[in-house]
Amino acid sequence: MRTIRLGRTNIQATGLSFGVLPIQRLTVSESTRILPRPFEAAITFFDTARPSADTASQVCAALDR
Repeated sequence: MRTIRLGRTNIQATGLSFGVLPIQRLTVSESTRILPRPFEAAITFFDTARPSADTASQVCAALDR
């Protein structure tokens, strides 16, 4: 999958991202089942917008297998 550089950093991410805002309505168990799928599809950019701080912890928990 094509990657792009984020701004002026050396961080590379996929051009396709996964927005996790809807994850905040799910249980940790449900998000742990769903979130690995985009990662396994080579998506490396998970958009955890500022208002969704809880979703960031769900992403970390789901991908820390």
